[in-house]
Amino acid sequence: MRRNESFKSHQAKDFKKLIMNIPPFVALEVGTKRTVVLVGEVNDSGQMVVTGRGEHVSSGVKKGRIVDFDYAVIGVQEALKAAAENSGTDIGAVFIAANGDFVNVISRPGSTKIHNHTVSQDDIDDVNAVAMDCELPQNTTVMHSLARNYRIDDQHGVVKPIGLKGSVLSLELLLVTANEGPIENFRNVANAASVDVEDFVFSPLAAAQAVLTPQLKRAGVAVIDLGAGTTNYIAYVDGVPASIGSLAVGGDYVTGDIMHAFNVPENSAEELKLNHGKAIVDGGGQRIPLPRSFVMRDRTIGLKSLRTVINARMDETLRIIKSKFVRDDVLVRLGAGIVFTGGAAAMPGLVELGNAIFGVPCTVGNKLNVIGLENVENAQSYAVPAGLLIYGYKQWEQNYSHDSNSGFKKILGRLFRR
Repeated sequence: MRRNESFKSHQAKDFKKLIMNIPPFVALEVGTKRTVVLVGEVNDSGQMVVTGRGEHVSSGVKKGRIVDFDYAVIGVQEALKAAAENSGTDIGAVFIAANGDFVNVISRPGSTKIHNHTVSQDDIDDVNAVAMDCELPQNTTVMHSLARNYRIDDQHGVVKPIGLKGSVLSLELLLVTANEGPIENFRNVANAASVDVEDFVFSPLAAAQAVLTPQLKRAGVAVIDLGAGTTNYIAYVDGVPASIGSLAVGGDYVTGDIMHAFNVPENSAEELKLNHGKAIVDGGGQRIPLPRSFVMRDRTIGLKSLRTVINARMDETLRIIKSKFVRDDVLVRLGAGIVFTGGAAAMPGLVELGNAIFGVPCTVGNKLNVIGLENVENAQSYAVPAGLLIYGYKQWEQNYSHDSNSGFKKILGRLFRR
């Protein structure tokens, strides 16, 4: 008994030593409407805790691209300053979310003979190398390579091939690529704000880290991240990514539609959207006053008319994503439904609209896999930066494990299995 207690005590000391070695992680999301910085640290239970948060109104960013360098730098500097002050952390490097029409997804096949007729890590590495061996468009970089599915001989749908018998291992690989120009613009903005870039992460991958569990991924689930300038999505089937992409359409399109439909300035259209907007059409004969403007006389519009305009854009956006899911043969396999994240996910009626369009259960992902954001308003709008923290930890875990002894590897294996 004493020997067992001594072993547990030794293991606890190793765990505490490991936790002390884990550095803080910093997430940066430069959006169309706001720039967000989160600082996260791993606690003694192996959970990610948000210890600092900084925000600033974004200027110089449109549809996932930098359009005004100086204004973008100011937003990043101010958000970094606030996060550093309330976390007590000196921020030197960040993980940055990337999305927009400069991000593309390419499907690549690969196939290799299985050495010794039993799949090993070497075989996995070989088939990945074959799939990766393709000519990319000029000035393009690979952000992520995601194994969509494996096949051993004629056996399809293999999730974990290591240890299985066969002659030929095949793979369908999803390559998430990005144009180097927009990516380097973000890097230069970060550098101008006096921080380095640890890595760029495709936004829906980050959002998925924040709101999904392994059980949901195995059951079949999708995340749709609705931002101001872009809408991004990822679907998992049998635990692996099956469909992923980005649309240069976001909540600012809804604002623009309201501007043109009712001939109001942008700030008035945004106010109407936030105060009276709904993704489904209702309102009957009710009329609402337009926000006051020094160039406008007092007038009203029909609430039903406003919501008809909003519904048209939201409906169109979700149906585009539905077509992607149908194309990739995942819609009928989303047993756990769809999770909405992002700032526009706060739109009333969105869940009802999603249920009607996709025909699967929809929900808003306001319960995040981190500690410290439980009481913030519209928690789903922090899914991407919260997911960046978890992604950063997993990258550190992977790199650390390669240089660690087996005892630390076992401890690491108990952390963040999401």
